[in-house]
Amino acid sequence: MRPMVAARLRLESPYPKSLDGGTRWTYVEPVRPGDRISATARLANLYEREGRLGTILLQVIDIEYVNQFGQRVVSQRDTHIRYGAEDGR
Repeated sequence: MRPMVAARLRLESPYPKSLDGGTRWTYVEPVRPGDRISATARLANLYEREGRLGTILLQVIDIEYVNQFGQRVVSQRDTHIRYGAEDGR
């Protein structure tokens, strides 16, 4: 059995601090023993806005999980909140 490797999307940011803004999971098909699951991550949205911490950057990342037959089994939407920009934003 191969170990699971998490889907990661590395993004450069001027905001050094981060918070978890939440995760939404949508289960589409059952995952069964022996299934081979692949994940693909993509940046769905990226925007700045004013918040309690000053200017914050919100990163919305969609991750799709498919089985060995190409069937989508799970969708995941992560929101990451970045803050504390060095230039005072």
